[in-house]
Amino acid sequence: MDGPPVILKAQAMERIENFSAPSNQLEAAKERARSRLNDSFAYYQDQTRIGDQHAFIRDSEVLRALTDFAGTDQDERLDQVVELVTRADNQSARQVIRDAENAFTATEETLGQGRTDSVKAHIDNARRQLDRAEQIRDRAEDRSGAQSIRTTARAVRTYGSAVNQAHTALGMIDGEVGPEVSLTRRTDPIRNGSERAQYTLVGNVTNPTGLDAVNVTTTVNDDRTVDLPLRGDYANATFAKTINLTDRVNTIEITAGESDDGQEADNGKQKGNNGNSGASSGQNQTSTVVLRLDGDGLPDTYEENVTGTDPLDPDSDSSLTDADDSDDGVIDGIEDFDDDNLVAY
Repeated sequence: MDGPPVILKAQAMERIENFSAPSNQLEAAKERARSRLNDSFAYYQDQTRIGDQHAFIRDSEVLRALTDFAGTDQDERLDQVVELVTRADNQSARQVIRDAENAFTATEETLGQGRTDSVKAHIDNARRQLDRAEQIRDRAEDRSGAQSIRTTARAVRTYGSAVNQAHTALGMIDGEVGPEVSLTRRTDPIRNGSERAQYTLVGNVTNPTGLDAVNVTTTVNDDRTVDLPLRGDYANATFAKTINLTDRVNTIEITAGESDDGQEADNGKQKGNNGNSGASSGQNQTSTVVLRLDGDGLPDTYEENVTGTDPLDPDSDSSLTDADDSDDGVIDGIEDFDDDNLVAY
């Protein structure tokens, strides 16, 4: 009886289906338990995290339905189902609370005082409900039969209350902080644009409240959009996608967008998208980073910050020299802007 919550629940389902139900009452109880447990799977975000406290309500109904089997010759199987469901929900509750705690730690300095106090209060409430659930489970250990199972069902519902408080905290943080996308590769290989070329976009996406609702896309020259699959964990992921380039000069936008779940930001705080990444709060949960390629061998940020050349013109003027270096037949990446007999990059 090991594994993440969804595996534990699957093991519980297998045992429920193996119950012998010689009477109509037991058959109805078995079917009710099986149906409720099956319903709870719909609320999982991954193998551990649960997105809604209704999963815990369904699980408590599973246990209550199975009280009809108490006192039969199937007590061992019954005890296993109760243990599997309860252990699974304990793990899920603790994980969601940790998610809220981690998100709060990562964002506390960016939240207003009022929001900070509210988030902290909900996380404290989640911890208290978790402690209360454990106390109820301890009381269930001192009881037997159907009474013990009903008490355990109360503990399971209380896990749900703890998760609800943690989700409230996460929602409040999510209203203030959105996903952040950045590029870890900005190289601009020398090419003349006469042939189609491939370019691999490599970067990171983070969101302290989770990436489950975040989609990342890239748009090339405003006319072609490609999805960027993510690989990673709950709050941090990477992407690496090879795209085709038909032009020499390209403007590539990478956007991480979070679906609007109706939560609002109290202060309407906005973050700009200058530099490597940016995000906006409230309903427009997006972050965009722009990559400019012109096939001159210089990364766009290097052109902007060092050589003072145009990242969308392979043979442009430089702010480092008094002379006009544009259109002189020498691409920016092999110019010698500082007369040190070395190329620019």
